[in-house]
Amino acid sequence: MHVSSIKAVVLDAEERSVTSHLVKDWLEKLKDVLYDADDLLDDFSTEALRKDLMGGNKLTKEVRLFFSSSNQFAYGLKMGKKIKALRRD
Repeated sequence: MHVSSIKAVVLDAEERSVTSHLVKDWLEKLKDVLYDADDLLDDFSTEALRKDLMGGNKLTKEVRLFFSSSNQFAYGLKMGKKIKALRRD
């Protein structure tokens, strides 16, 4: 599905939400899921930028990553949980 198709469906649903509580509820849930997805993408982007900014040789990077507050293993678990929660919604 392309962005233009999604936009058309959402615009149509917004028009119908004036008279349909079901459509209005669906739109609210869709907005919540989209905000959660946007937050998740921001988290991935921030982590990628953080990795790029960490300089040094390979050993230095590995030591920094291991002892950083953003341990890669913990980060993977956290993001996995967020993705699972998003898929349930």
